[in-house]
Formats: sequence, C-alpha cells, structure tokens
Amino acid sequence: MASNKQNIIQEEEMASQACAVQTDHSKCSICLMPLVNQGSSNKCHQCMAKIDSVPNGFPFETVGPERKEFECPICLCIIKNATELPCEHLMCKECLEHYEKEQNERAKRVGLDEAEFLCSICQTEYKIADKNAVRSTDRMIQTTLQVKCLQKKCQWVGCIMDYEVHKINRCNFELIRCSYYDLGCLTNILKGDVQKHNQTNRFIHHSLLLTAVSAFSEERKGYRQKIESQDLKIQSLQDENNERFQALERRMDAQSNLVDGVVKKMQALEKENVDLVEKVKQQDKTIEEMYKEVIRKKVEAEKNILEVQQQQNHRNNQALFRLSENDKNDKLRKKIYCSVAGCDQNVRSINDNQCEHHYNFNQQKQVEKKIEKEMCWNCNNNFADDNALGTCTVCVATQDNLIKEAQQVDLFSLPDLPRVQQPPPQAERRKRADRWQSHYSK
Repeated sequence: MASNKQNIIQEEEMASQACAVQTDHSKCSICLMPLVNQGSSNKCHQCMAKIDSVPNGFPFETVGPERKEFECPICLCIIKNATELPCEHLMCKECLEHYEKEQNERAKRVGLDEAEFLCSICQTEYKIADKNAVRSTDRMIQTTLQVKCLQKKCQWVGCIMDYEVHKINRCNFELIRCSYYDLGCLTNILKGDVQKHNQTNRFIHHSLLLTAVSAFSEERKGYRQKIESQDLKIQSLQDENNERFQALERRMDAQSNLVDGVVKKMQALEKENVDLVEKVKQQDKTIEEMYKEVIRKKVEAEKNILEVQQQQNHRNNQALFRLSENDKNDKLRKKIYCSVAGCDQNVRSINDNQCEHHYNFNQQKQVEKKIEKEMCWNCNNNFADDNALGTCTVCVATQDNLIKEAQQVDLFSLPDLPRVQQPPPQAERRKRADRWQSHYSK
C-alpha cells in the first residue's frame, strides 16, 4: 500500500517521461509559477507547503495481500495514532483533526451554528467527544505489520518500528545530496554510491573547493582590511580619548585647587565672622549698659528738676502767703497758684500748695499705689505714664532717640540686634488706659 503523496509524485514523473514536450524546470510543475531559489525541487514553496500541510499515516507498502483494516480511508496510508469512531471505524488522528478543522471553517463560511462530522466510510454522524484513541491497535500496527522499505530498490522487509534504524545504518538506496552541495555540486545520489560519486567527480569537487577557498581568501582579505581600518580608527579614538582624559584631569586639578582656595577663604571668613559676632555682642552689652546708665541719669535729672521746681513754687507761695497776712488777704489769695508746673489754679487753702484737682488726684494715686503698683512694662523701674502703651515717659523718649539714631546707621551691615520687648496685648493696654482715664475724671 503506497502513500497518496508518493503515488502523485510517481505519476508526475511518469507523465513527464511519457510526454514528448520537454518540461520547463524554471516553473512549478503544479501552479506553473516561476521558481525562485528552489534547488532541485520542481515545485514552489507554496505548493510544497500545501502538500506538507495535509497529514497522512505511515507511507509504507505492506508485504503480501493488502490489509484494508489498517488503511486510513482519508489519506489511504497505514493508520498512524489509531482513533476509533462510534461506528467502530479506525482512522489517523491527524487526518480526523484536519477533516474536522475544514468542516468548522466550511460551517463558518456557510453560516451554520455547528459543523457536521461524518465517517468517511459509512457516513455516520459523530461528535468530537465520542472519538477514542486505540493504542493497542496502533502498537500492533507498528510492531507486527510487515512493510517494505520506502526506497524501491531496497529489499529490506520489517516492522515500522525498526525502519528508522534501517534507514540510518543499513539502507544504501536512500537518495541524498552530495556532500559538496553547498559548494556547487547539486547532484542527488544514493547513499551507497557516495564513495563512487566522490571518486568520479573528484576533480570537480577539488575545483569547487579551490573556488570556495579563493572566495574565502578574498573575503578574508576584505575582512582583514576592514579590521585594519577599524584598528586605526580605534587607535585614533583612543588617542583622542586620552587627550580628552588628560584635559579633564587638568581641569579637575584646577577645579580642586580652586575649591581648596574657596574652602580656605570660607574658613577664614567664618573665623572672622565669629570674631565679629563676639565684638558685636560686646558692643551690644556696652550699649545696653550705657543705655541703662543714660536712662538712670535722665530719670535722676528729671526728678531733681521736679524737686527744685516744687521747692521754688513752695517758696514763692510762702512769700505770697506772708504778704497776704499783712494786707489784702482775699485779693492776694486768689493770686496764689498751685505748685504743680503748668497749673494756673489757686491753691485749695492757705496751708496747702496744690489746687483742689491736683490734691484729689495725688490722694487717689497714693491709694492706688498701695493697692496695686503699676510699673512700666519696658524698664520695670519707673511708674507707667498716662498712655495706651503702658510705658513711662523716660522709655518713650529713649525709644524715640534710638529710632533717630538707627535711621542714621546702615542696619544691613550689622548683625541682628536684640529686639525691643513687645508691648502688652491690646486688651491689657486698653484696660490700663481706661483705668487712668477714670482717675483723671475723678
């Protein structure tokens, strides 16, 4: 039993021999398309791919009478990977899968929901899930069935399982390529005639070898020239890289020297800055001490001036009182003024040196000092003046003088000076102002 592929090839050969017209080997024997790089084959790649895509079983011819029970009804070859249908007919597994694939594609083209699968022998419908692999039958086919060698002139007979060993080691009738095929000898010879072919075509093979060697030699020269040019290019690139590297090293050295100089300058500046900070602190301390001394002296001077003025007013009042006792007591009494500076009111009585308003004010102030002693929030030494900030007159004047002095100095060239203490909250200042207003109203 021969394979259908093999039968097709044999029929083509017989037809070509019987035909008197010489065939065109530059075209495919099936589709008649021009052949491109096909070698010794007379078929194009597309046709060979279609032929190879069709699966088949074992393409052997059995010994003795034909045994139809082991023949696949699809590929007409000996069954390979036997598969049993529900109707108990055997077929090749690959042939069934190829048939089912074609049926599915046909159903899609026609627009059917499901494809219909029929047995090739009895036309009985079956489902894909109903197939069963029969390994025992497949093993019996490969071990007990006697077949002939695929090469016509070979006399070997045996089982399918032993054929591969025979083909590799013993069969001398297999058609193979010449060992110099890649060099130009395109002859297909029998495996047993290899030695004879090599001996007969020895000079042709040698010439092919010399041609190949000369071609390789020329190619080697070209590669060697390319290598030499690449070596020169690499050497020039290495020299250029070395020059760049040396330039970078010099630049890095200059940069490191510059950085070292900058670091030294920074260290010197930091040291100088520390010294300046210490000097500024000392100056701030000196200024603070001088400021306190000035405030103290100013307070003492104002106190002395006030005492002197009060004493002078008191002496003037005593002189006026003595004059009033002698004559015009009522008229002179009206001209006796209050001892407070700037007050033009008459005294409340001959024995007092203050008017009614200042007398009541001093009495109320003495009472408040006993209850709660209000001090200046800035210096905490003098009594607070009558203002919304809660500071004494001395501190207000001192702050004004400091502001005038600061306007004449470049503050950006000096470090941060201690900030003046912040005034109390707005509510506290308002409370103090209301308290003093209530005192004055009384």
